[in-house]
Amino acid sequence: MAAVSHPTSVVVGAYSFSGVNQTNPIPTNKTNSGTTINPTISITAKNSNSWVLDLPSLDGSKTLSSPMCTQRWDVNVQNGITGASSSKITTSPGSVTCSWTANPSVGPWDDVAIELKAASGGNIVLNGNATTSGTLSSPQTQITLSNFNAGTGNNRILIVGVASNYSASPSVDSITFGGIPLTKVKSSSKNEDAEFWYLTNPTGTANIIAKINHDPSQPRIYVRDPTNSTSNYWHDVEVTIYGKRVSEDTSDSSAGFQLARGNHYKDPTCVHTYYSRMTYADVNNFKKESQFQFTSVGQPPGNHTQWGGNLPYSKWVGHKFIYQHFHGGNYTHMEMWIDKNNGTNGGNWQFVTSYDDTGLWNGTSSQCGGWFYIITEPVRDIFTRNTGITEADYKYFSVREINHLP
Repeated sequence: MAAVSHPTSVVVGAYSFSGVNQTNPIPTNKTNSGTTINPTISITAKNSNSWVLDLPSLDGSKTLSSPMCTQRWDVNVQNGITGASSSKITTSPGSVTCSWTANPSVGPWDDVAIELKAASGGNIVLNGNATTSGTLSSPQTQITLSNFNAGTGNNRILIVGVASNYSASPSVDSITFGGIPLTKVKSSSKNEDAEFWYLTNPTGTANIIAKINHDPSQPRIYVRDPTNSTSNYWHDVEVTIYGKRVSEDTSDSSAGFQLARGNHYKDPTCVHTYYSRMTYADVNNFKKESQFQFTSVGQPPGNHTQWGGNLPYSKWVGHKFIYQHFHGGNYTHMEMWIDKNNGTNGGNWQFVTSYDDTGLWNGTSSQCGGWFYIITEPVRDIFTRNTGITEADYKYFSVREINHLP
């Protein structure tokens, strides 16, 4: 199997304004992101009679409500993305805060805010706004907001906001209005992706077309019970996969053939995950992530190199991750093994490294069990992941339950 693309859920919203300064229409912008608080963003408006717009992008298993600023749209693509936008008019320069409530609980989000500057001696007028949404699967590459009216009046501007999911980088390649390209103002893509684009002096009615980048910068393949039955959770396991390095779109220290045991599906807040990391940079170790995006340093110390440099391209490499309880089930033991012979005769498995989590491994968050939490509970997910790639090939992905240690 090849990790080459993933479906992208998208919410596109557009505003039409008049009375906006055409020389410097957006003097200020701001981004924010989070996982443990509700979406909120503060921006300092530099001018009187400005409009502030915000654009939260939230994991689609959640919805948004109760905006502090005036809601303009709030769209949920179920299990994909939630995208919304709100506005506030300023009477004088100063700080403006817009926030939302995530339901039923907080999840990973990004937000962008911009200031629209009024034309000299006038006020900004909202002519209209509209949205469209959907999920794009390869080879689909664009989503269209049809027949959008740019409005009337002088000093017009078109603002387009895009929210999309599963993004390690901005998802939008380009946006056009009747074939005329828009300019990107700002994006935030730490968790999901939120972007604002604009076009000054648009005219008439035309289609808005957003072209989406499908590159799978963080592909994941899960082995889990879709019914989420606790009777089918994973305990002590031996996980095996063969991977072949093909191509990358960026250099990332997490790129490689990672295997993991945890509660990471759809990125809930407390993921309780151990990673066995066989990286392209030939750094091989384990990491622990109790709270989402709060990952420990690698253990054990050192790189435990296998190639004397980088993991080679176009070669099948076997990676085996063993997780077992010991000391009466209170501690965890992990091992990493490698096969460089493409599984011939079952593989020539060589030991790489091991580590015991006995409560001395310091995490990077006090939440989700605390700084030294040991992940001993049964979990939903076994998965493999990669980062910053355009393609990687996989085969022989398997999981089996094994006995615990004494």
